Order: sequence, then C-alpha cells, then structure tokens
Amino acid sequence: MRLFGITGPIGHGKTTLANALIALETPSLHIEPSDIIAEVANEWFATFPKDLLVDPLDYGLLNRWLDDLARVVSHQIKPTTGNQLHITHDQVLGESKYYYKLFMHFNLIRQGVIPLGKAIVIDNKDKHRTILQWIGGFLVHRVDSGIWFDHIERLITQARQNGTKLVVVGGVRYPYDASVIRQNRGILIKLVRADLPERELADITEEHRREITVDTTVISDARPEALPELVKALYQDLLVGDLLKEYNSNDFLGLAE
Repeated sequence: MRLFGITGPIGHGKTTLANALIALETPSLHIEPSDIIAEVANEWFATFPKDLLVDPLDYGLLNRWLDDLARVVSHQIKPTTGNQLHITHDQVLGESKYYYKLFMHFNLIRQGVIPLGKAIVIDNKDKHRTILQWIGGFLVHRVDSGIWFDHIERLITQARQNGTKLVVVGGVRYPYDASVIRQNRGILIKLVRADLPERELADITEEHRREITVDTTVISDARPEALPELVKALYQDLLVGDLLKEYNSNDFLGLAE
C-alpha cells in the first residue's frame, strides 16, 4: 500500500491534490482530519446551549457544554475528561490564541452567518472552518498531541488490512502528524499555491507546520488542468525510486489530453 501525507498553507488546495492522487489507484482512501473533527463537532453541537449566544463568557455554562465535548471525544476518538477541557477567564485573557476562534464561531452564529443546528458536511465545511480549527488545535493542546493522528493511524492500518492500494491523508499540520505518516512508510508532500499568500499564520494549527520536513513540494497555481499530469509524473517517479524534490504545475501545462 502507498501512503501520502499532504501539508501546506490553509486554502492552498490540499484537498484538490488529494483527490488527484486517489484517482490514480483503486481501491483508494482519502482521509481528512477535518472530516473526523466535523463528526465530533456535529455531535457536540447537538447539545449547544443557546444561552451562550447571550453571554459567551458564562464559564459555568460553557464548561458544562465542554463536558459534553469530552463525552463526544471519548465516544468517537479517545478517552477525555471535562477537566482536561474546562476554560477559565484568566486562560482566555492570558492565552487568547487558544480560544478566540471558539468565540468567533459564537459571533458567526449570532450574526446568522452560520445556521445553528445544520450539520457540517463537505459542501458547507468552509463556513465552519473556525470551529473545526478550534476543536482540532484545542484538543491537541489540552488532551494529546496525537489525538487525531493516532485515530488516523488506526484507519491507515485498517485500510492496509482491507487491501487498499493507496491512502492519502490531508491536513498534516504538526510534527507528530508527520511522524505517523513516516512510521507507516509514507511520503510527505507540501503543496504551495504560487499565486496565493499564506493565511492565518498566527493560528495554532499553523504554528508548527513549518517544522515538518517533506519529501517533495508541489508548486501549483490557479490553473487546475496541469495538476493531474503533475500527479501522474510524481507517482511514477515514486514507483521507480526517483522522486524529485519539487514539481511545478507550470512544467505540465499543455500535457493533458
């Protein structure tokens, strides 16, 4: 089984690259941490206390709801206690980077930008990016650096046992995540859009991404037609043991049929 992990800045097209890769083999599997986090978020928000929209700094109410998050995480991912997740006023003031996206999400619900009670699915995931980033980064910070990728490693093992030929894991953001890919004999790819600046560099999910050492870098741009040909070349190079350090989509324009 071949395994790829994809890292890179937010919004640069990692999902598009992953889809191009899994098209190369059957059966294949695309695992996105954000999809796993969305399942947690959907179950957690089923118990959302609407009074938090009136007073998001009601820490008693907030922490009772965080007890529900601990229950959901324990059910879906890893045993977790409410005490691991509880928030105090001093923490919010002193370590705002760990909390501001949670309160930003409350504001988006209050403003009607995000409808309360609507499940997070692939078509609306971008709208819910703030809460997915918050849950993902907060649980890494509070519970375990490997909380998501230990679960993903179990999915990789299951895929290997099921005869899956190719697994692509997106959203590799922490050195721990990268180590899981490497321990499972995977290849790490960094995707960069040459025509886009990097976004949200201060976000906790972006802080450690630059510490990841990759095997190759894909440089893409706004023209998607070259990406399938680039991916085919990358995959063939990997199969013959001649993976390049860099692949640029400009080199593959005009090659698609």
